Amino acid sequence: MLHFTFLGTSSGVPTLTRNVSALAIRNSKNKDWILVDAGEGTQHRIQQAKLSLQNLVAICITHVHGDHCYGLVGLLASAGMNARTAPLTIIAPKEIQQWIEVTAQLTDLHLPYPLNFINVNEAVQILQITDELSIQAHPLSHRVPSFAFSIIAQYTQKKLDTQALIQLGVAKGKVWGDLQQGLDVQLNEQTLKAADFYSNPNAMCTCDCRWR
Repeated sequence: MLHFTFLGTSSGVPTLTRNVSALAIRNSKNKDWILVDAGEGTQHRIQQAKLSLQNLVAICITHVHGDHCYGLVGLLASAGMNARTAPLTIIAPKEIQQWIEVTAQLTDLHLPYPLNFINVNEAVQILQITDELSIQAHPLSHRVPSFAFSIIAQYTQKKLDTQALIQLGVAKGKVWGDLQQGLDVQLNEQTLKAADFYSNPNAMCTCDCRWR
């Protein structure tokens, strides 16, 4: 399952109660998360949402207008000052990469972690970001080239073989719950191995969301 934290929903300029565009999408299975857009002030919102820049796995920028990207360089710098060392993927228009490179040169910015830039035009095919999270870009109509992003989460769906348990005379209750969580259970001097009671261990659950 994916969790959404709206870090900013204002357009053009921030207001007293709404920051400009940014959305955090977190994987419910761990602490991995993806940021879509980084308008000015986004890193303050990230701090308020108690999200860690160490667990950020990718940043997607929809287009080059400032209310969607002016907070990006400061955020990258803060991640470096917080001792991030893991590579970070950025999916964005090529102009964003050029802007970051020029800004780094002119402001003596040195990041202690590598940036993996992916031209957003190359992301129209699904890109695997982590074992569970993928991203796909979708062209939109705007004054400048603009894209929406699908964030796709895939999880192994372990379905408990309840019929097998019923045939063994195991009553519904805590034992079923423990087996569903992958725990082996000792019952009447017999060990019930969780792996033996999954009826479809290879089934996948997919969640697809889009943000523009």
